[in-house]
Amino acid sequence: MHGINGFMNPTPEIVAKRANKLADFSHIPSEYELDNAINILGIKAAVVNHKSTGQTMAVVDTGWALKISKKDVKSDKMSDKLHELVSKLIFQPVKINNIEILNQSSFKLKGQEVPYVKVKVDLSGEKKETVEGIVGVVDTENEKQKLLVSFNKENKYNNKVAEKLFNSISIK
Repeated sequence: MHGINGFMNPTPEIVAKRANKLADFSHIPSEYELDNAINILGIKAAVVNHKSTGQTMAVVDTGWALKISKKDVKSDKMSDKLHELVSKLIFQPVKINNIEILNQSSFKLKGQEVPYVKVKVDLSGEKKETVEGIVGVVDTENEKQKLLVSFNKENKYNNKVAEKLFNSISIK
């Protein structure tokens, strides 16, 4: 595939190659599918879907656009940081209208404590809906930090689905 269609609808091989820059997805369980890998204005993301629940997970490198640290996740600044990140995603077909932080917690990822905020997000665009999920921060091998994001429709989010996927990959 070439041109804009190849960029917007990459082959599975191209998706895997792009995603591999963020994490090793070669050992994900069969109930998950590596769906896409994108780079928009320096923000890179590899997106995985859980086939039976429709839950979406992503490893995100915010690059130069915005730094979110573990300290931010644990502070009252996280709401501001999320709104700042969303403001940089103005070219997306889905608009984020409201972000509500429900609580703060953490989970273990290969021996590392990953702090996260559970959020409720109102979306509009092609269809209007509310989703729930998490935004967490993980330390990488090269002493950088990446975001771990997971969401599903309101009242359908399952943290165990996200944790299983994140524990099956090696974040770079």
